[in-house]
Amino acid sequence: MKEICICPVCRRKFGKQVRLAREAKRLYCKEGHSFDISAKGYVNLLSPSAGSHGDNRDMVLARGRLLNSGIYAPFRDALVELLSTLPAGATVWDSGCGEGYYTSAAAEYDGGFNVYGSDLSTIALSAAHKRCPSLSLVAASSYALPAGDSTCDALLCLFAPEAADEFLRILKPGGALILGIPGKRHLFGLKELLYDTPYENAPHDPSLTGFLLIENREIKYNVTIDDPTLIRSLFEMTPYAYRTGTVGRQRLQAVDTLHTELHFHLLHYQKTPNS
Repeated sequence: MKEICICPVCRRKFGKQVRLAREAKRLYCKEGHSFDISAKGYVNLLSPSAGSHGDNRDMVLARGRLLNSGIYAPFRDALVELLSTLPAGATVWDSGCGEGYYTSAAAEYDGGFNVYGSDLSTIALSAAHKRCPSLSLVAASSYALPAGDSTCDALLCLFAPEAADEFLRILKPGGALILGIPGKRHLFGLKELLYDTPYENAPHDPSLTGFLLIENREIKYNVTIDDPTLIRSLFEMTPYAYRTGTVGRQRLQAVDTLHTELHFHLLHYQKTPNS
C-alpha cells in the first residue's frame, strides 16, 4: 500500500491527513490507529459511518462471469486507449472498482501506473485481487476516499457513484477524471424482454463543477448472447435484478438467446487549475 492512503479515523476526528505506513500485516498511522491487511488482498479503510457493504457474492460472481465472456471488451479497449494519454508512472485510482475488470486494464497497461482500487464490497475486492494481485485495494466509500489531497494523476469512475467533491480533492491539478456511464439504449433488448413498456435511460448531464470535459466518446454495438447462464448473469449484475417482478423473471427463465444493444459513454475530464 503506497503512501497516498490516509487514515480514515484521524481525517475525520482531527480534520487532518495522516499517512499510513506498512508494518507486518497491518497498517499503522502516526496516531496509532491500525488496520488489518487481509490475506485476500485488501485493507479495510471504511469509516465507521459507512452503512452499506456493497455487492454480495452472487452479484460479484455474476458480473465476473459476464465480463470474462468478453461482451464488454470494446468498452474496456476504449478505456485503455484513453489511459494511453496518461504520463508514464501515473497514479490511478479506480473508485467503485468492483471485481477489477477495468482496474486490471490500468494495472496491466505498459505505462507503469501505480493503480489503486476502492469499493464497498470486500467480496468484490477479493475477486479483484485474484484477477490482478498487483493492485492496491482498499474497502472504502466513494464519498470518503482514503487518499491524500492532490495525490492522483487520474481517477476512474465506471458505472459507480460520482462523488465529484472527493474526485476534485484527490486529483492533482490538471488530473484526469474518466467516467463510464450507460447510454440511453444500453441493454434495451433485455428491457424489452423483462418489461411490457421498456424505457430508455435518462440522458446524463455531462457538466461537472471544477472539471473541463475533454471528450465524450460514445460506444455502441449489438450482441447476441446464446448462453442461458450468461443471460442470467447479465440480469443479475444490473439493478433490474431487484426491480423486476415475477412475470419478468419468468420471461427471462424461458429464453436461451438474447439480442441486445450495448450503449456506453466514456467521458474524459480534466481538473481545472483553480479547483
